[in-house]
Amino acid sequence: MAVCDENTKDLLELDRVSATIVPSPAVSPANKRSFEDSCTSKDVAFVLFSSGSTGVPKGMLREHGTACTGSYAHARAMHLDSTSRVLQFANHVFDVAMLDFFTTLLMGGCVCIPSDLDRKNDVAGFVNRSQANWALLTPTVAELLDPCTVPSFRFVTLGGESIKPATLEKWLKVCRVGINYGSAEVDVTHVRDVFDASNPSNVGLRLPSCLAYIVDSENAANVLPVGAVGELVIAGSTMAREYLNAPEKTAQVFISTPQRWFTRGFVEESSALVSRLYRMGDLCRQRHDGSFDFVGRKDFQVKVNSKSTDVRLVERCR
Repeated sequence: MAVCDENTKDLLELDRVSATIVPSPAVSPANKRSFEDSCTSKDVAFVLFSSGSTGVPKGMLREHGTACTGSYAHARAMHLDSTSRVLQFANHVFDVAMLDFFTTLLMGGCVCIPSDLDRKNDVAGFVNRSQANWALLTPTVAELLDPCTVPSFRFVTLGGESIKPATLEKWLKVCRVGINYGSAEVDVTHVRDVFDASNPSNVGLRLPSCLAYIVDSENAANVLPVGAVGELVIAGSTMAREYLNAPEKTAQVFISTPQRWFTRGFVEESSALVSRLYRMGDLCRQRHDGSFDFVGRKDFQVKVNSKSTDVRLVERCR
């Protein structure tokens, strides 16, 4: 549906679009009202819900400032700009849809939205008709789609699930490929340009909009050395304010930065970026080049003789 006036109605193909023609006096300057913009970067822009992959979806309050900072940071890292024609494939209630819509429009790009029918049955056909050239896909979708059927794609970034080397190999033959990592609570935090299929668990370097540390999963105050496996915690200017109507859950994962981090020089005390930390719940390790490897979720880890063990691996040995 489109809303237009007498001067613009002829721009539409009225046989394909339902148009409501508004009389010109209704939108004349005399009838326009002036509104003062009292919004600040600290005001809540929207409530975003997580994917629910670790349980029930959680609503979180995202501020204008954190949303804009995150969008600019990962857009630059993922080669999304005004020439990008982004395939809007994520479900509208999924946090990734914010990247499809908000980040693309913020950078001046074009959002290509398939119909429900195309989304289910003809993704490749829609990509070709819309000439979409950029997409963020889960590895599962990327495995189902034949890269040769979407020649307009120039950059595909994968995230949200573990990635198989074969998936990377398939897409690297036809376009540039990236890996992104993050969560709805802190936005995209790590990005990597992929040049070969080796080590798909490496999620790359942290973005300039955040800080990343590996800590003891039992005691977040203890920072672990490079190469050690521990829980990833994030600080920075892209963090959500809190969970919606869930103060206990907020207190569990949005924690104050340990005071001894400042005295030991891990962070600068004057930095507003590190007043809070978000516990990702993911086990990772930092490499000597500064990049991070995803190891697994700490939820499935138990201590056996002081050794962390993934109980799912034990179950698979039956």
